[in-house]
Amino acid sequence: MEEQHTHISEMDAWNILKKHFQQSGGLLDQFEQGRQIHLRLGSYAPFEQYAHIQELQQVKIAVTVIQASWQGKQMLPKWQICLIWRAIRRVDALVQHADVLHKRPFPEQVLSLYHLQAILLTWLSDMLNENSEPDKSPEWLIHDVTVHLRNWKSFGISLYFDGFGPIDHVAFEELMQALAVLRDIWRGRTVIPHHAAWLLGIIPQLSWRNKVFPAEKRRQLRGMQEKLYRLVDECVCGE
Repeated sequence: MEEQHTHISEMDAWNILKKHFQQSGGLLDQFEQGRQIHLRLGSYAPFEQYAHIQELQQVKIAVTVIQASWQGKQMLPKWQICLIWRAIRRVDALVQHADVLHKRPFPEQVLSLYHLQAILLTWLSDMLNENSEPDKSPEWLIHDVTVHLRNWKSFGISLYFDGFGPIDHVAFEELMQALAVLRDIWRGRTVIPHHAAWLLGIIPQLSWRNKVFPAEKRRQLRGMQEKLYRLVDECVCGE
């Protein structure tokens, strides 16, 4: 499969993602309509567990082509980031729906959805990875100095390392305020910074539904996640 990506263009790759992420009959639509997927048991690599799903192979090929085309680009078309972001939201909604319907131990179908989500998030994150540091303007460097000297907290890091403590609502509101400003700045623009798109791609990978969190904390985080997702959608999908 890795050799096949040399035979399709970037336009072909985007058409594949549109088909499977947006259109009726595509891969995500099939899962939403109840298509069953099953994990292949055994000593398989993550993708090989799903190698029997032809549509997923097509998505992987498209992702590989687009990832190569994005290397070195400082700005990316907003419609492309929107397409990816909404695909992530649809997969998240599938997992959330399955999570609500089933209690542990999860049936194989639900576990397969979790694995599928992890695979897609990894691929889409790899697409956005710049593999290089962005150009650091004086304003960027001043921002870094300000963060370190004022000791602002990271909402995302707090979920990973302080997950058993209270939710850092102050850090969350700072994140929301920053995104609201970006939403207004990007309104009417057709491209956004590559680095910003990569940062937004981290949001779905945060510990939103960690099973070790108390039920009330998971409930609060779900509401915060939905609020943040709506704002990101406005940032990358708004006109």
